[in-house]
Amino acid sequence: VDAGAAELPAPAKALMRVASRVMTTLAHRI
Repeated sequence: VDAGAAELPAPAKALMRVASRVMTTLAHRI
């Protein structure tokens, strides 16, 4: 899993980061 994550391109990492932030925001709102 770590190896696969390390191979992700920059845009993919940014997308994952944004998705994580959105999930966190939704979790706080709920």
